Amino acid sequence: MQAVAKAHQNRSLEEYQEALRSHKAQLSDDPIIRNHLAALYDTLLEQNIVRVIEPYSKVEIEYVAQMVKQPVREVESKLSQMILDKVFHGILPATARTTANCFIAPSAAKASMKYAS
Repeated sequence: MQAVAKAHQNRSLEEYQEALRSHKAQLSDDPIIRNHLAALYDTLLEQNIVRVIEPYSKVEIEYVAQMVKQPVREVESKLSQMILDKVFHGILPATARTTANCFIAPSAAKASMKYAS
């Protein structure tokens, strides 16, 4: 549990996953602890994504995935969930899967919609 607490304190998904791998027997046996650890993972992922996205008005999802060291599909899914939960405001364009695969923050989205017509 100390390794998990240290990973949370450092806000490091990599340390968190390593702690889970190295102490798998102790941490995954108890369903209550497993549920809390899943919630903690979601929180850490969310915090890391927000930290990467904040300075940008438009960012590629692949870049965000690289920075948080998670699969692109997982980051895209989490971004969708965060937008729906109103944790972060932005747009995942429907064409993102076929072209630039980017996330657009609200200020950039409003500007591009003004000039779209």
